[in-house]
Amino acid sequence: PAPTFDAPQPTAQADPAKPQQKPAMELIGKLAPAFTASTIDGKALTDADFSKHPATILNFFAANCPHCKKQIPVVETVRKEYEAKGVRFVNVSQTMRQPLPNEQIVDLVKGLGSGLELVTDPDNKIGPLFKAGSFPTMVIVGKDGKVATVNVGNSPDLETRLKGQLDALIAGKPIEAAPPAARPAVDAAKIV
Repeated sequence: PAPTFDAPQPTAQADPAKPQQKPAMELIGKLAPAFTASTIDGKALTDADFSKHPATILNFFAANCPHCKKQIPVVETVRKEYEAKGVRFVNVSQTMRQPLPNEQIVDLVKGLGSGLELVTDPDNKIGPLFKAGSFPTMVIVGKDGKVATVNVGNSPDLETRLKGQLDALIAGKPIEAAPPAARPAVDAAKIV
């Protein structure tokens, strides 16, 4: 018999009208990856700590990312209101292009007025576990240890959206995803 060949299949093209899902969003609804770290103040941070808080925010940023410098003060505004409600806020410094000394990272974060706990991760061991492929990437983990939602970039509605997400988690309700058309443009820097 004559050999048969499959006709070439058309390759899927990205639809420019649909926003592309960021890799970190693939973790929504899944258990957060296992990891261990320490804050610059010596406090432990592990995946086991998630059960102690109604929500834990891991805000992955790079000190040399201009979008992060705009986003961190917004997160600080929310922290001032929600930390008293048991939400844990942690900035996780990642390296983008070039490593920076811890002192420079600490000075930058303090200069932005941030009171979030700070973990420095110069070797980028934690961010890739959470698929943080651009900065800032904020991963919100619920008390059950599952990734409840992810916010990538610095969108104009971040403060309002983040408060709504935290209110839902504190109340034990699921976080509703915004329809793609309603999501505003975001500022995010890719890791290079």
